[in-house]
Amino acid sequence: TIIYIDGFGNLITSIQFDRVVAEHTRTRPDNWRIELKDHSIAFALSYGSAPRGELIFYSGSTGLIEIAVNMGNAARLTDSHVGDAVRLLLE
Repeated sequence: TIIYIDGFGNLITSIQFDRVVAEHTRTRPDNWRIELKDHSIAFALSYGSAPRGELIFYSGSTGLIEIAVNMGNAARLTDSHVGDAVRLLLE
């Protein structure tokens, strides 16, 4: 679930990154996907490691999974709001 949208349009979810890593040791984050509406979003190590304009998710400074767009606004791009559901797929 999206719990907060910051001033840059980054979407902060309720998913604790380290907890998922600890509970799912057979998968790696670079194989995970987030589904948000009609978007399938890949993992990136950081916001800056993604190509400009690409929608990605990463572990934010709070330890929660965040969805962002390098040099863009994820909330606007995905038409997302606080309370919207996100789905984490572990492959």
